[in-house]
Amino acid sequence: MIPDGDSDTLEGMEWFIIGGVLVAIAIGVVIFGGKSRGDGSVPGRFDFDSYKDREFSQRGLLDKAKWR
Repeated sequence: MIPDGDSDTLEGMEWFIIGGVLVAIAIGVVIFGGKSRGDGSVPGRFDFDSYKDREFSQRGLLDKAKWR
């Protein structure tokens, strides 16, 4: 690009490059942003009661919900 005294305007190729970079960023956000969330499910069966008992025992706490 040869400076012609009007440095505030962008030429056609510069707009094309800027637009391509923005499109590439948007596609990357859609692709990588969608995979990080997942569906929120745990594969296989999950036994919450045994998990809760194990966590409480590791921390030295009592499960007061079982006292009733």
